[in-house]
Amino acid sequence: MKVLVALVLAAALPCLASSSSTFPVFKDSCEAEGGKCLEVENAKGDCSTLNQYKCAETSQLCCVEASRNMKSTDSRVWTCKGTRKCLKMQGRCVPKADLKSVCPPSKYAFKKLCDSESCVCCIEKKKKKCKPTQKCLAMEGKCISKGKGKKCKGRVVKEGCKGKKCACCIPGPVNCEPSLKCKSVNGVCTPKKSKPSCGSILKKACQGKGCICCVPEKPKPTPPVTIPTRPPVTIPTRPPVTIPTRPPVTIPTRPPVTIPTRPPVTTPPIRTTPPVTTTPAVTTTPAAACRCGIINDRRIVGGEQVQPQNKYPWVVGLDVLGDSLYDCAGNIINDRYILTAAHCLFNPDTLERIPLSDITVGIADHDQTSTADDVPGVTMKVGVEEAIIFDSFSIVNVDFDIALLKLEQPLDLTAPEIGPVCLPANDDDTYGGDSGTVVGWGATEEGGALPNILREADIPILQKAACESIMVAFFTITETMICAGTDAGGVDSCNGDSGGPLSVVEGDQHVLVGLSAFGDGCARPGIPGVYSRISKYLSWIRENTQDAVYCP
Repeated sequence: MKVLVALVLAAALPCLASSSSTFPVFKDSCEAEGGKCLEVENAKGDCSTLNQYKCAETSQLCCVEASRNMKSTDSRVWTCKGTRKCLKMQGRCVPKADLKSVCPPSKYAFKKLCDSESCVCCIEKKKKKCKPTQKCLAMEGKCISKGKGKKCKGRVVKEGCKGKKCACCIPGPVNCEPSLKCKSVNGVCTPKKSKPSCGSILKKACQGKGCICCVPEKPKPTPPVTIPTRPPVTIPTRPPVTIPTRPPVTIPTRPPVTIPTRPPVTTPPIRTTPPVTTTPAVTTTPAAACRCGIINDRRIVGGEQVQPQNKYPWVVGLDVLGDSLYDCAGNIINDRYILTAAHCLFNPDTLERIPLSDITVGIADHDQTSTADDVPGVTMKVGVEEAIIFDSFSIVNVDFDIALLKLEQPLDLTAPEIGPVCLPANDDDTYGGDSGTVVGWGATEEGGALPNILREADIPILQKAACESIMVAFFTITETMICAGTDAGGVDSCNGDSGGPLSVVEGDQHVLVGLSAFGDGCARPGIPGVYSRISKYLSWIRENTQDAVYCP
């Protein structure tokens, strides 16, 4: 009978015996009962009781000799067998009667994972780990559970870690970041605990727990100061003084002296050189021939298709990857040069310069996948003779993102479908508060496909102070950039719009004020798009395009 019991246990636990896991044992260990832990195949001796709970290893049984006295609760043979699912989860089937002692609250207990209804599967709980993203690591952050966000001595970024209940804790003082709504009223985000003195407070206008938007008090109008008037002072007049006149004195005159004249001396003509100017000369065509920034009758997320065709004659497409589709956009500024973003001239995978032979410029195009709408003799693909990138630009940074492309052949600016955009006249103007127009073949939503037809949208430009006080995609905004966007989001440039125009209307002409550069996603609420500020590069543009013809 003793041998038979051992054989039954060995047959019932073939899978558990192969596991190297350890489980908690009863309070009275095998040694305390006078037993020995033996391998299953060796537990065939003179054993009155075989009990697996007495041993830490699952491949062993506690053998107690018949002469030893056993408690009635321990003198039974464990016969629970786990299913494949229980074993795969590194679990162990135990009797329900021993659940509390064998499977403590730190482990899970599952029914219907064992071969008997009187048994349950005991599985050890595993804590889910939060994995940080590259953004969190770049800011020296650590991943914590969202429930412990109050214990973070710094700023908590919700999207900085992988996991539904994870957040990135960035060390340092708590930063209250303002939204566009707070900046539009010249507000400042500050912790509520600091009890700031504010004219008014905007709630839900700042990013960060316990932060409020403090709007300064408007200065009270001062009453006009009344200065009392004095009565006019009458100054007595003196009688006129009569000065006696002297008789005139007659001076004798001398006879005129005749001086002999010499014959005129003839000198050779002197050659004069034109004065040297410090600013580069710009060649312009007559006003009747062409004008810059004139639309024909009147990428874009939340925008619409450009109507009519070739409405913005200065917008061109750049095919830099050789797939016959436009990867970026550009702007005609004269008869030889295209202004675009510098990062468009680098391979996004290898970060290496793209050869000039691989770059083509699409002129007067509308539907990039069709030739049915092409204008004969006007719509064409032109090669690039030279690429001029701003000296301070680096592909690993986002500042100074501007470049010039010199075409292999000059353009006919008198054609209605081809025309340049105007450049700013004032290099100090940031155009904050103006409404801008963005145009391009970029994606219509974040992560979406590129459209075939050119699209346009109107978007407000932020004030200079509001733009430079925020970070976009962890980059600081500099004076060579401008921002455009809304608190609600929904309208923005996107992938494929890089190098495209952000223009404003002055009179009846469009002025190029920005080039689409970068952003944090597309059209996200409270996050503006960033554009290279053209007014900071006017002298560089003029200096490198002296061989071109401009339109007034």
